[in-house]
Amino acid sequence: MNKIHLEENVKRVKKILQLNRIKILNLLDKRETCACELVSKLNLPNNLVSHHLKVLSNLGLLDKRKIGLHIKYSIKPLKKKQISRLLNCLLSYTNESNKK
Repeated sequence: MNKIHLEENVKRVKKILQLNRIKILNLLDKRETCACELVSKLNLPNNLVSHHLKVLSNLGLLDKRKIGLHIKYSIKPLKKKQISRLLNCLLSYTNESNKK
């Protein structure tokens, strides 16, 4: 892997590895979820959740569909396995760290 490609990947991973974005991905990993439900579950302002969803969408991780006044988000099928592995890795690392 060349240096430029590596640097671009690191920048993308840094954008993903933000606590609220990880929480959003964790919720979306379970099922398609409405933005308003994410606001409620995360106890964050609507504009902040919208910002995080936009960043994750711009990274090519999310699909969205409008149903009436609501927008439902999900992880893109081609990214689902990667995101699930990332979340499992983070959770298992956290669990291992807590045992020490």
